[in-house]
Amino acid sequence: MASVKLFPESKYWYACYKIPTTKINSKGKPIFLRRQRSTGTTDESKAKQLAISYERAAELVTLKQWTEHSGHNFLREIQVISGVRVTQIDLVKSFFDNWLEKRKRLTAESTQDNESSIINDFYAFLGNERTEGPLINITPHLVAGFRDDELKRGKSPSTINKALSVLAQACDEAVTQLSLEKNPARGHRIKGAKKKVQVRSPFSFEQFSKLVKRTGPMEKSIRGRKVSPDWQVAIVVGGYTGARQQEVMQLKWQQIDFTNGSISIRRAKNGDLHTSPLHPSLRKLLNSMSGRKPPASLVMPYLASLPERSISKMFRETILPRVGISQPYAIKSELKGVGRKIAPYSYHSLRHALSTWLAQAGVDEMMRMRIVGHEDEEVSRAYTHTELLQLQAELAKVPSL
Repeated sequence: MASVKLFPESKYWYACYKIPTTKINSKGKPIFLRRQRSTGTTDESKAKQLAISYERAAELVTLKQWTEHSGHNFLREIQVISGVRVTQIDLVKSFFDNWLEKRKRLTAESTQDNESSIINDFYAFLGNERTEGPLINITPHLVAGFRDDELKRGKSPSTINKALSVLAQACDEAVTQLSLEKNPARGHRIKGAKKKVQVRSPFSFEQFSKLVKRTGPMEKSIRGRKVSPDWQVAIVVGGYTGARQQEVMQLKWQQIDFTNGSISIRRAKNGDLHTSPLHPSLRKLLNSMSGRKPPASLVMPYLASLPERSISKMFRETILPRVGISQPYAIKSELKGVGRKIAPYSYHSLRHALSTWLAQAGVDEMMRMRIVGHEDEEVSRAYTHTELLQLQAELAKVPSL
């Protein structure tokens, strides 16, 4: 029978209770093990109630009569007796859905779509019952089963490793929140899987110049497709800063410092702020547009209002043909498990292009990294006036329009 005990070196009562085992003694009676643990209370009456609850819970688990309802009742008992609020049990779907919602504030739209697709595939593997069940039921064995099932479906090892990485990121947060004791999604990666290298072709400076010219306000539309003047700004900003598509489209006037000749870009991947020098051509264009625009207003309001995919499609179908580039967005491979091959040119090619132009101008690698923003530990650093002048001088080596 459950009891309590007070040790001389402790001010808290200890619960002493027995738990049944699957073994029986020589007389055919079940064998019990004695357990004791601190109740964390100095109240003997509360300690006795906790000891009784521990023994009853242990017996139900051992006899395989423990249910989700039993678990909720046990937690409520502990909370009422001890007065300590017990953390609510997270359910699989509610936890992962909340995690995806948080990710929307930190990642680009394409990354959100990919992560959402992976979580939905995981839900499909789990089935409705386990998806609506407690998060603590997600075990390493279950995640390994998901990995093996994805392999059977013909997905490539690199794609599966990406899915496992996403699950591991989410479960890391669950461990931090004490919803899980250990991360069940770690240690399941397929060894030897080669990561697909997505190769983009950088624009030559001649192609860049043509893109800027053919998106100017005086240019006529092609095949009845009109082009917003925002496109010329977006191309010049992308070409001279190396910023990513959504980083450019969401640019606000308050991010541009004409006095110091710099532009601050909020990273779509991690939310860090990267400061780049203003190239003379970019500075001239932005200065001609600024006028009395409110600081918080968008530099390219039309493009900022469009979904990311619509911008990518417009660039591919409307902008690139103006300089003689016609290509499908992605080419599906005929080889099983290889996936798709990406098109060589996209808006992201401007980022690769700036690195190429800087290299061609003789700018050393470290300076190129700092201008384009490829550095790791210094992504959010604030440059001194002298450093900024040095970066401006290096960027000015890239030809002007």
